[in-house]
Amino acid sequence: MSKPKWVHAPAWAQYLAQDEGGEWYWYEHKPIAMHARHEIDYSGGNQHSRAARARIHDQWRETMEARP
Repeated sequence: MSKPKWVHAPAWAQYLAQDEGGEWYWYEHKPIAMHARHEIDYSGGNQHSRAARARIHDQWRETMEARP
């Protein structure tokens, strides 16, 4: 599977990013690239959900993008 398309994003999703293992996630608020994945502030009720699995991207920290 390839990178998810924004047309399939939940209405609340504002960001999309891949983690080190190849998993893509939708995020309500801008995540921060950490050791092996993008992290969010869980204290504010931020939503996130798995979007897809794809080939592992060597530069996964640079995959985060905002909703167009």
